[in-house]
Amino acid sequence: MEAEWPIIGRESELAALTGALDDADRRGVVLAGAAGVGKTRLAAEALRAAESLGRPTARVTATRAARTIPFGAVAALLPTEGASKDRAALLRRVSEALAARGGGHRLVLYVDDAHLLDDASATLIHQLATAGTVFLLLTVRAGEPAPDAVVALWKDAVLTRIELAGLTESAVGDLLGSVLAGPVDPAVTAALARRCRGNALFLRELVLGARAEGTLRQDGHLWRLVGPLAPSSRLVELVEARLADLSDAERAFMEIVAVGEPLGRAELAALGDQGLAERLERMALLSCRPAGRRLELRLSHPIYGDVLRARMPPLRVADVSRRLAEVIDGCGARRREDTLRVATWRLDGGGGRPEQMVEAAVQARWRHDLALAERLVGHALVTGGGFEARFLAAQIANLQGRAHDAERMLEGLAPATDDQLGRVAISRIDNSAFHLGDVDRAVRIATEAEDRLADPEWRHKIAGRRSALLLATTGPRAAAATAVPLLETAEGPALVWACQVAAYSLGRLGRLDQALAASERGHRAHQHLSEPAQWYPFDWHPWVQLFNSCEIHAFAGRLAEAERTATEQYRQALAERSTEAQAWWAWQLCRVLGQRGHLGRAARHGREAVALFERLGRPQFTAFCLAHLVPALAALGDHPRSKEMLASLTGLHLPTNLLMAADIELASAWAAVADGNLRRARARLRRTAALAASIDDRVMESTALHDLCRIGHPADAADRLAELCGLIDGSLALARARHARALLDGDAEALETTSRDFEEMGADLLAAECGCDAAVCWQRSGREQRRARAVRRAAGLIQRCRGARTPALLPLHGRAVLTRGEREVVLLAASGRSTKAIAAELQLSARTVSNHLQRAYDKLGVNRRTELAAILAEEPDAQMTRSGEHP
Repeated sequence: MEAEWPIIGRESELAALTGALDDADRRGVVLAGAAGVGKTRLAAEALRAAESLGRPTARVTATRAARTIPFGAVAALLPTEGASKDRAALLRRVSEALAARGGGHRLVLYVDDAHLLDDASATLIHQLATAGTVFLLLTVRAGEPAPDAVVALWKDAVLTRIELAGLTESAVGDLLGSVLAGPVDPAVTAALARRCRGNALFLRELVLGARAEGTLRQDGHLWRLVGPLAPSSRLVELVEARLADLSDAERAFMEIVAVGEPLGRAELAALGDQGLAERLERMALLSCRPAGRRLELRLSHPIYGDVLRARMPPLRVADVSRRLAEVIDGCGARRREDTLRVATWRLDGGGGRPEQMVEAAVQARWRHDLALAERLVGHALVTGGGFEARFLAAQIANLQGRAHDAERMLEGLAPATDDQLGRVAISRIDNSAFHLGDVDRAVRIATEAEDRLADPEWRHKIAGRRSALLLATTGPRAAAATAVPLLETAEGPALVWACQVAAYSLGRLGRLDQALAASERGHRAHQHLSEPAQWYPFDWHPWVQLFNSCEIHAFAGRLAEAERTATEQYRQALAERSTEAQAWWAWQLCRVLGQRGHLGRAARHGREAVALFERLGRPQFTAFCLAHLVPALAALGDHPRSKEMLASLTGLHLPTNLLMAADIELASAWAAVADGNLRRARARLRRTAALAASIDDRVMESTALHDLCRIGHPADAADRLAELCGLIDGSLALARARHARALLDGDAEALETTSRDFEEMGADLLAAECGCDAAVCWQRSGREQRRARAVRRAAGLIQRCRGARTPALLPLHGRAVLTRGEREVVLLAASGRSTKAIAAELQLSARTVSNHLQRAYDKLGVNRRTELAAILAEEPDAQMTRSGEHP
């Protein structure tokens, strides 16, 4: 971590620099950019590249101290003997000496911070550039005044000027992944990118400081921030050097801005000096920008605020905070966010009414600043906030991953009205059923609440909540039967919830058009609620309706649309800094990308979602994510990790319920596929299909039956898939049924057509598998030309599914010539099992297993198990390349 960081995000600039070194006509390059953008690091890398090519190098650094001394920066380059007072002669002698140091090659002379050169040194550098006797590599700070001789270098096109912008968020992510040597929570990348604003130096110091403090650490196989970012001592020193020349008045005003930003005209008029603000803005320490109809004054970089606040004495912070709060209270809060700003200042400056703190805590909660929300509600609790403060404290505890604490806090409340009783009951139902996975407890809470409630509207709301619990106790048909009628009568929050349950249950029943209509209606109704406080407690945001829509699109075969929605919502979650939204949409991306066959990305988002839900203390949702992560890992052929994640799923020990029960059962089937045990996988897929059928989860029944086809058992599924495609809306169910029938009939033409259908809907892995199925059928029928054409097309599809290792993508020759029994034995043997173990697993004799293996060796042209394993371990497109069949 302390070593020099790699060059990431600057590859094109580095290539331009190294290319210029080899160009005899180029006299040099000027790297220009803001302070900390990475100019020095990039130039140092170019200098190393020159040295590796055998080029002589020299380096000088200009400083403010040496700027007052003629030739101060380049003193080391000047001759020690025979010095002349004739400046022209001196410049000529230095030029000749540097040329001689090259030994037949142009010396590469690196001048760091050339904008700080004294005039004499600048003149020397200009003369060297025009003479072309050395190759010059200069760095200058953009926006800073520089000597005329230096400016002339790029103004007159003597040297090439390369502008370095700040690091992009993508580059920050790549850099973090490299230096931390592991997957990084994208929220960490976003937070650091926002904080450093492209400044590579600030980024490095923030990461080093967070690692040293323990606030950046591996948490659930993911590098996460577990505390606020704070400036390290080295970062403080860097910023203080920038602020060193400020007067006491300027520093004091900067501190006010650091505590109160953004400042408006009222705060500026009461606490500051406009002339002072203008002076600091010209120094690029403050920025003033329009925000609607008002101007807002901020520090020019967030790090300045971190450092200033960290260095302020507590009494000074309290004094500034109190004065800021009094200014806004005196003017009257004019904007919605003023309540939160004033309450935040009151935390440090004193005062603040309990109801004001509760209102501010609600705003902080919906801005996803849970740490601030907890501080505000804590202040309200000790100043007499009453029921509202205690109820909100429970919500915030839940959102911070303390679901058990939240339940204890809610259980300890004493509701005095039906409104309070209903809110507590719904919060406890949600927490028990959806976060802790205890549906039985949720049912008891609902029953008790209905017995106590007199208000018919609240009884109606609790009844609506029961419809969701039916998903877990009896399945989607019963839930839909309860929720769909509510769509005709419910209003407001009750309608929102009815739409959510109806969309989910109708989707699982295969009534996808109705499900999508319910989801879209629920999203509109949710957005029309006047206050976030009206939204159902904990994590039921308007985007949950979009989550259902995304799933429905995927069920229907509109996978590209599903991925687009999931990606947009995921990015918004990162921008809003919402851990819960990030977790939900990472989960959805895992599912959608897995369905598309983009397995590496699916697995990455799946691991992210699991880590986030574990951090949020939501084992039920952790289980849901694992149910989609395991198949993605299995399809990648990653047996160790799929087995590990399946063990994690089992180890949650959640009470049994039917909510996504078929998805979880399907995960165990795919873990068996990754293990090479297709016989066990077949049994578990059949069990999954039966379970899904028993609860009317038609979509998952169709999925499990089609997976049976994918591992070589179309006879188990074709007839029922044909029935289901008439019960499930959309093109995906129909394509699955056609795939099964074509496999059963050995119809290569139909398989090619179905492969194109899958491709059109964005199901790249299914399209690739179906294309391989067609190639196998053509080979078995002796149609070599058609086989070769099918292979070439399948190879292109496989390239979109990098890393996929499903049974249908096994070597095509092996699939064509091996019997089902031989293939089962081969896969187990390749996984490292002994003959005896295979015999026990397949319930065959050891002699039968040996005979299967020998016949497989003969057909595949190998002599031992290691060769067999090597063939199966090859990437599918590598197999095609080796046989000359790659496009």
